[in-house]
Amino acid sequence: MNTASGPGWARGRAASNFLWIVAALGIGSLFWSLCCSVPGLQWNPPRFAPAFALVHGLNPYGAQGAADQLGWQYGPVFIFWSLPATFAPTLTSAFWIWWGLNLAALLVPFWMLLGAVGIARPRRVFGGVLLCLLLLSDRATLEMLQYVHVDFLCIGFMVVALVAAVRASESPSAGWVHLAAVATALAAWTKQTGAFVAPPVVLWLWLQPACRRSAYAFCVWTLVYGIGLGALFCAEFGADRLLFNMWRVRSQLPARDHGWAHAGHALLNALAGAWVWLLAVGCIVIFRRKIDWRPLRSRGCLLGLTIVGLLPIAVYSMTRSGVGTNSLHSLPLFAMGIAALLTLLLTQAPHGGVLLVMTACSLASAWSLREWNQVLWKPYQGADEQLQVAMANQNRAYFPWNPILTILSDHKVYPFDDALYCQWLVHADPTPGEVVSHLPRNPLFFYPEPCQSTFALTYFRKK
Repeated sequence: MNTASGPGWARGRAASNFLWIVAALGIGSLFWSLCCSVPGLQWNPPRFAPAFALVHGLNPYGAQGAADQLGWQYGPVFIFWSLPATFAPTLTSAFWIWWGLNLAALLVPFWMLLGAVGIARPRRVFGGVLLCLLLLSDRATLEMLQYVHVDFLCIGFMVVALVAAVRASESPSAGWVHLAAVATALAAWTKQTGAFVAPPVVLWLWLQPACRRSAYAFCVWTLVYGIGLGALFCAEFGADRLLFNMWRVRSQLPARDHGWAHAGHALLNALAGAWVWLLAVGCIVIFRRKIDWRPLRSRGCLLGLTIVGLLPIAVYSMTRSGVGTNSLHSLPLFAMGIAALLTLLLTQAPHGGVLLVMTACSLASAWSLREWNQVLWKPYQGADEQLQVAMANQNRAYFPWNPILTILSDHKVYPFDDALYCQWLVHADPTPGEVVSHLPRNPLFFYPEPCQSTFALTYFRKK
């Protein structure tokens, strides 16, 4: 009997299809809850505010000593990436579109990564499902999904650079080298640590004698594109403002008390929640003979070099004040590697491997929901309600943790609470008189509860 058409194969395929449906429904329910909660999470409005400032003709980078501080310490690329969402009809829908753009910034490059390892387009959908399940199953990567930040876009550009480097090693066309260089420059101008994808790419190309010329070209063109983007951004936003926010404030944040212990504890917590990832790795090891590893060794080496190369700077960053596990870019990259291998496995082992892996991933969805701190099943409408309050109190209301509202109502940038705090930490904060004079006279303070800090109030106590 042909096993590919027998009753056992049919039962295995039916069970596999059922588990795919369960996984898709699990992802859909969790993503719906994410969409419902994203507009109400305290850190999301300040990270979205620079895009609204740019649309309204305001500079998202405050000058040293000035009070119009949004605290944006990263590159401008994420601001431009967020612009389409600012044209949504409501503030709530703008947050939803923004969250979708953030997810697309990771999934589209992952689609390219799956193509680079030889997975056909119809099968890449399964890879996307697996990656989402893995990201949802770990607390650190779940927070990256829940709290929108520059990291997914930065990682996405890194993956594009890696895929382009692989293509450059296989093709004589110089276009792939240029794409790798552009992607690396964009990653660096998204988040400063994005520049650290360049050394693994250069090393990987250099270790292949036939690709050493590509390694030289990659270095040169990365510098050219990086400097070119820098010149454009300096002309648009001001070199002094970029240097102050992206370099001085970011680099001079003080170390935490027991910083290395804190970083180690955060890293262990992130890894402790990745038990489903370990189970997935176990499945790959068990069914490793089902995968043709020959074309994967070189590509896996590049991804491994990048994951290892990014870890030291991420761990060091977490020893500084204000830096969290979102800096661990190695985690999503590792999840991408696991998801790609699982996709290869599932295309070649439609029996026990599929059942075991998909069951584990389905459990991961349930586990992530159990661990979730903030779960909403109805859309949070507070963003639009707060905007109505701001509109009704124009030139009076001050929302220290939501600069978007007064950008829309007053067309001004009022100081973001955490921006004042970070600049105070590096001894570069504006004077109390500057802050008070920049705000409306006798402002109405609106702080969310619970609130991370009320640092802006200290400028009025000093008055």
